[in-house]
Amino acid sequence: MTPGQIEQFRQQGCLHVPGAVDGKTVARLRVRILEHLKRQGIWAGGRSQSRALRELPVFQQTGRLGQLLHDPRLHEALLGPGLLQTIKALVDFPLKPALEAQLLLSLPHGRPWTLQGLNWHRDVGRAALGSLPGVQVFYLLDDLAHGGGGTLVLAGSHLLKEPTRAIAQASQLDAGSLGKPWVVQETELRVLEMTGRAGDVYLMDMRLLHTPAVNASRGLRMMATTRHHRA
Repeated sequence: MTPGQIEQFRQQGCLHVPGAVDGKTVARLRVRILEHLKRQGIWAGGRSQSRALRELPVFQQTGRLGQLLHDPRLHEALLGPGLLQTIKALVDFPLKPALEAQLLLSLPHGRPWTLQGLNWHRDVGRAALGSLPGVQVFYLLDDLAHGGGGTLVLAGSHLLKEPTRAIAQASQLDAGSLGKPWVVQETELRVLEMTGRAGDVYLMDMRLLHTPAVNASRGLRMMATTRHHRA
């Protein structure tokens, strides 16, 4: 971690780290995931096989697919010692070991990509907002382009104790507002989309507002996440 990267993480609450996971590792994981999906009649031959799953709302579909493809060994494959040291370089306290990784998958939703009507949320309660409670890692298991369902974060929102106004404004943005800053409670905010190459990771302050996104592509969105709490 360079001083500039550490400062970016502190100011925005999110940091993109290209190539943090070995390409052969993510390639093996992709094969394993696709085999599971085919066996369960969910995705095969580059097409969705499950109308019921395809028609679920964005947030519910991601949660349901994660339950169906639960893999207790996933975090061991993703979290190498080099990446763990990178995470530790961002904090000044010990971290608990990540218990498991969660798959974040989404089928093509068959509708245009949008910033409106999404489920902006935090994974920690108000009591944890005073200081950094831990780091959440998002792993790209396949190349991911704009509109492909990559998780969205509201950069800067980890500095807000009351997020209601920020969520209301973010929910009304049009697609052209992606990455453009605005100010709430003297804090600069902007919506950022997790895109990149297979093996890239995003490190996120666990206080940051984030949301699943519409998968407007024709492909399967393949990501995973681990959470590293303050010890």
